[in-house]
Amino acid sequence: METRAMEAREQLRTLSESSLNTVKFLETIQQMFNEMNKLISEIREKCSMNPTILDDNDTYTLKINVLLLLNNNSAAMHSGSVHSSKCGYNIGISVAMETDEQVNHRYVHVSFMICRGDYDAILYWPFSYPITISLVDLSGGSNHIFHSIQPGSQAEIFNRPLSTANMPYQISRFCSAEKLAETDSNYVRDGNMFVRLHVDFTETDHFPYQSNKL
Repeated sequence: METRAMEAREQLRTLSESSLNTVKFLETIQQMFNEMNKLISEIREKCSMNPTILDDNDTYTLKINVLLLLNNNSAAMHSGSVHSSKCGYNIGISVAMETDEQVNHRYVHVSFMICRGDYDAILYWPFSYPITISLVDLSGGSNHIFHSIQPGSQAEIFNRPLSTANMPYQISRFCSAEKLAETDSNYVRDGNMFVRLHVDFTETDHFPYQSNKL
């Protein structure tokens, strides 16, 4: 009888310790969620107060450290969210390296994406404005390496985003890595290259915002 009582007390003690550990675990999880929500709120507040916006020429330029890009095949350099205006489209670009294993050549790979924005409901869809992405010639010349994007029927890229971001428009082999590694390369200054994004809002009949004109 005494043995059973001792076993019961031991089981109760074990159960009590387990419950206490569970409570502490849940409290830790709750604290983590609170800190994460606070961080998200701070990021959102910062983004809403200081959004990156296209300049007066409807252009954004991404500065990239060339050594960092060339020495890291897996990581992409991101522009983050770029707004076409304070209440405009939310777009972005990313730049990475890719390797063609068959010929053992490396290339700069550029992606353009449309992200969900706070003002999508009042914007014109699908996105129909020509885009030019350029690697800037820093020699003072105009031999920029560029790729033009003419938005077409790719709904998954240019329609209004239903999730955080649409599928990206990808430009493989944007330029050879050799152009960046050359001594006195026209595309590198002080160890940096500059990729420029331009949106041409003049080459379409559609005003960026929806209109109910009769």
